[in-house]
Amino acid sequence: MEFNAINKFIYQTISDALDDEDLDFGVHFALAPQDAPFPYIVFTHLTGIDINGVYASRVATVFTYNIKVVGTEYNFSDMDELLQVIDEAIIAPRNESIDSYNISGAYRTEVINYIEKREYG
Repeated sequence: MEFNAINKFIYQTISDALDDEDLDFGVHFALAPQDAPFPYIVFTHLTGIDINGVYASRVATVFTYNIKVVGTEYNFSDMDELLQVIDEAIIAPRNESIDSYNISGAYRTEVINYIEKREYG
């Protein structure tokens, strides 16, 4: 299914970019393990829109994902290098296939910056 191919694409793209920069951070789909060391990256599928051609044949699907860096401090500037590496890796021009699905590009639609409270106990 397309989701598996896109998940592999995001995971592999971010992991390769981190390796290239000698950065050692966890990359997780949807949820990180409870004991994952900070900071780490979590990516989650939000939505997908099919683009249909003549006679309702699907010619492409546009997916929207949330990719976030999770840290423990309120100082977001400490994570700038990590955010930059992810941003450059994801939006780099490409035309590749994963599991017979063609990935023709990826782009950023918006930037989000927020604080979540972690519950303990």
